[in-house]
Order: sequence, then C-alpha cells, then structure tokens
Amino acid sequence: MESKIEVIKAIIDFQGKVPTIELNSEVTVKLKTGGSYKFKYADLPYIVETIQPTLTECKLCIHYELNTEQIILHVIHESGQEFTSFMPMKLGSNAQENGSIITYYKRYLLTSSLNLVAEEDDDANINVGNKAEHKKKAVKALPVLTEKSKHWKNISERFAQGEIDLKKIKEAYTVAPEIETLLTIMLESVAEDAFIKQSEEHAIKQNYNSK
Repeated sequence: MESKIEVIKAIIDFQGKVPTIELNSEVTVKLKTGGSYKFKYADLPYIVETIQPTLTECKLCIHYELNTEQIILHVIHESGQEFTSFMPMKLGSNAQENGSIITYYKRYLLTSSLNLVAEEDDDANINVGNKAEHKKKAVKALPVLTEKSKHWKNISERFAQGEIDLKKIKEAYTVAPEIETLLTIMLESVAEDAFIKQSEEHAIKQNYNSK
C-alpha cells in the first residue's frame, strides 16, 4: 500500500495553523411550504482564499475531479503523496442548479476532509426545491505582514519584549510564512538570552555567598 505519512503529517500541520474562517455569507431560504429561515456560511471562494497561504506553507494543494456521478477531492503534498475523498453526486437538467450543487459538494468535501468549520451551511437546500437568496457581507482582508511593512519594526520590538504574541499579531495581519519563522527564531533567542542572564546572575550570587 502506498505510504501517506508525508501528506498526513502536512495535513496535521495545516490543521494546527489554518486561521478561523469567517462566515461571510447569509442565505434566506424560502420554504416550499411557506415561511423562511436564515443561516450563515463561508462560501467556497472565501474558504479557499483564507486557507491558501497555509496550504502553501504546508506544501499542499487541492484539486477536484468530477463527473456526472461523483466528485473527488485530491489533497496533494509536494512529495507526490495525496489524500483522496469523494462523494456521490446527482445532477439534474438545469445548468444553474447544477452549478450550485457542484459548488456545495466542493465546499462540503473540502471542509470535511480538512476539518474546517465554515457553517451554518445549508446550501444544498436547492436539492429539495427550496429557494435560496444569497447575501454576502463585506469581509475586510487583513494586510500581509512582511519585513517591508510600515509597522514591522514596532511589531518586532514589541514581540521581542513580550508585549504581544503571535496570536495577537495574527488578529491584525496575515503573517507571511517567513515572518512567522523569523518571529519563532526571535522568541527562541529571547528565551536563550534570558536563560544565560539568569545563569550569570545565579553564578554571581553563588560566588558572593561563598566569600
């Protein structure tokens, strides 16, 4: 059996790093029997936009295959190993409805395979004849933090002094992979310096007490 250890390790790494996905769309569903209800969800383009930097960082990409009977998701690692999942898919004769159905299955496979939370999601309501009116809300994209960013110097200094942590930075910025690595190295360096300083102070105290 083909080994999948590298792609599994990469998916585990991805799940630990991927940011929370905001529910950027709202749907009002008008029931065939009368009445309506609303739910929120993250649409497929926004999900992909949100997770793509983390996929790239973890050396992963996604690819879909589909035919009239099923849709297949491939999560592919740079090693060539891949994780595959699929779902049976029933299409009708209406092209517009089929487009909505395919989008639903793509989103469902992606979120379930990578354990992403992108719900309240009921976009398949079209399959039972209900009418859905979609409404997207504007989602402000976070600026990307790099060494060339205007506030990088201030942020790096505050991080080194322990005033802010990586989680706090990620609330305001999309952190480029190389910056996250740099901050991690910086944190390790600060911890090492603190250990050396503590050791030196302890040695001085020991020498003083021995006199």
